[in-house]
Amino acid sequence: MFKEYGEYSVYPKWRGAPLVPSDSAACELARLNMDLHDVKTILEEGVEATERRSEGVVEKTLAVKDRSVKVVVAESFSIALKTGCWTIVHVGSVKR
Repeated sequence: MFKEYGEYSVYPKWRGAPLVPSDSAACELARLNMDLHDVKTILEEGVEATERRSEGVVEKTLAVKDRSVKVVVAESFSIALKTGCWTIVHVGSVKR
């Protein structure tokens, strides 16, 4: 359905599956002026959260300027893409 153009696809891949935002995460991304490629960067370069999460859920945090940005993703399945994916559950930012 969607063509991928290297690293600049509509849904960038992380750990072999596309990153797809939930409705609430899409609103959070817009509020923070971020996109899916920013989420991928946080997941790749961020540190694992100290808090334990359920199996299949990953939480990473990255320090950006004077803020800490947190991303939570969960293994899922996209009916629209007909493939396994990582659903972005939450994106938040707090001042350090």
